[in-house]
Amino acid sequence: TEEVNEMLSSSSGYREIRTMGWLSEQVHLGGDSSCMDWKPVFMALTEKDMLLYEAAPWSKEDWSAPYLSHPLLATRLVHPGRGSGQIQNVELSFGTRTGSRKGVEAHLFRVETQRELAHWSRCIVQGAHDAALLIKEINCAVTWQGQEARLTIHFENGFSLTDARSGSDTISKSQVLWYFPFERLKMSADDGQRLLWLDFGGEEGEQ
Repeated sequence: TEEVNEMLSSSSGYREIRTMGWLSEQVHLGGDSSCMDWKPVFMALTEKDMLLYEAAPWSKEDWSAPYLSHPLLATRLVHPGRGSGQIQNVELSFGTRTGSRKGVEAHLFRVETQRELAHWSRCIVQGAHDAALLIKEINCAVTWQGQEARLTIHFENGFSLTDARSGSDTISKSQVLWYFPFERLKMSADDGQRLLWLDFGGEEGEQ
């Protein structure tokens, strides 16, 4: 990784490569077939992103053109180790779920050894934590109880929902509809497309 980072350091928008290597990704065979197969992919993790390539990148141009790029901040490790018995070598597989404008994108990967599994699992989880520290806060437009609002997640302060109609100028402050620290979150769920549920406990905690 040191040689790669030295080569890329002069590129515009350079992001340090934290780790990289070959894995296998589960893919559909195509058409109407429900059969699955594994294809080799080259993965690299930067300080902010998870990058996938069909071949190992050698040049700056190759590194700048992954076939898939996911922000680590929106990526969650969901399948470390044991799971469905229908997956070959399930004990050496792990999955990721990434939130996007089109919904949740899920990927399943397989490695060759327990050491590789532990390495990639640790790097993805730590990468998401580091990205949160780096970015500190994310905001997204949502609809809550029929009204337009803005959901803010801050790495220290937790969750807050503000009225999107207020605070439109620099003088007035946004009206806070509710606020909960991270430790109040009891459960979260989504439909994989556009609906999000947050349960903070108590009578007014389900959002």
